[in-house]
Amino acid sequence: ISTLSLSTLLIGAGSLALIILMRHFTPKLPGYLVVLVLAAFTVYVFNIPTETIASRFPDIPTGLPMPSFPVITFERLRELVPLAFTIAFLAGIESLLCAVVADSMTGFKHRPNQELVAHGVANIASVFFGGLPATGAIARTATNIRAGARTPVAGIFNAAFLWLLVLFASPFMAFVPMAALAAILFIVAWGMSEIHQFVHIIRLSNTDRLLLVMTFLLTILVDLTVAISLGIIVASLLFMRQMSKSVDFSSHRPGLANGDSLEDYQRIQLPSGVEVFQIAGPLFFAVIGDMIDSIRPLGERPKVLILRMALVPYLDGTGASALGNMIKDFHAKHTLLILSGLQEQPKQILVNAGVQSGEKGVFFADNYDDAVKKAHEICAEKKK
Repeated sequence: ISTLSLSTLLIGAGSLALIILMRHFTPKLPGYLVVLVLAAFTVYVFNIPTETIASRFPDIPTGLPMPSFPVITFERLRELVPLAFTIAFLAGIESLLCAVVADSMTGFKHRPNQELVAHGVANIASVFFGGLPATGAIARTATNIRAGARTPVAGIFNAAFLWLLVLFASPFMAFVPMAALAAILFIVAWGMSEIHQFVHIIRLSNTDRLLLVMTFLLTILVDLTVAISLGIIVASLLFMRQMSKSVDFSSHRPGLANGDSLEDYQRIQLPSGVEVFQIAGPLFFAVIGDMIDSIRPLGERPKVLILRMALVPYLDGTGASALGNMIKDFHAKHTLLILSGLQEQPKQILVNAGVQSGEKGVFFADNYDDAVKKAHEICAEKKK
């Protein structure tokens, strides 16, 4: 082993050992900073042959650069916008996760909107000084809290210290060995990996295991942005699949919600020609086919169909379109439709889609009792 390789190995191993020992015996001291200072001082005093920041990056500037506005072209926007959204998503998730970890350590409750806005403003401002996107770091936050930090003032002092370090200690930082930085990055990466969470997710469902392993392998073998993009797409598809399984369509099946009464339902005798159909769960494009297939076996078209929707918390545009087509089909065949127990969001979507109560053979009822009364009135009018 050459002298350079041996010295690099010793500095890296010593830095790693010192960080671990300080985290165990003196957790309130900034171990990373102590290791950097000691490693740089040792290299400078004893002239140890090892690769340093100065030897790896000889043209690295000192101090803060003057602010400048970046050059923006359509080609650059088209190239960078997808990556920017991916980075913003990752930065937001990482920052919120860091805040949650800090909450668990301090017992406080962070404000997520303020957290994201602050990071966004800081990252936008750093662009004018040649900065790169940054997030809240779990390792640094945890170290800060273990050292006694409890308020945002600790973060302000941290930023001020780094600013002074850049302005006045850049020549000294040139002697920091790359091996010491590698040791710090190793500890940070291990802390961020959260191996216990990895093992915990592996023990969960097959879909969780699939997402974890796929994202993990794509991150290592391809690229982080590709892994996150595909992970979000696959997670969305799996989520929609699970949500579609949770939706229940049933004919003449009562339930309790939003004023609906099972006792009243059993007591009231529905008039001839009235059918009841209930939907339970979110009504979106992935379940429209199931809804149509469930309503189709009703056989002969009833005079009145009560569609109980008190258990439908969400309706998307596709669901509204399907309901609109069903209303038109029923209206053409002289079947009136009563929508019972509509929640606020589905009702607003239907109104925005042009579905109005009392028009084109459709009526809204606040609950199932009102829907039954309306069905009796309609049947009585048709008999006249």
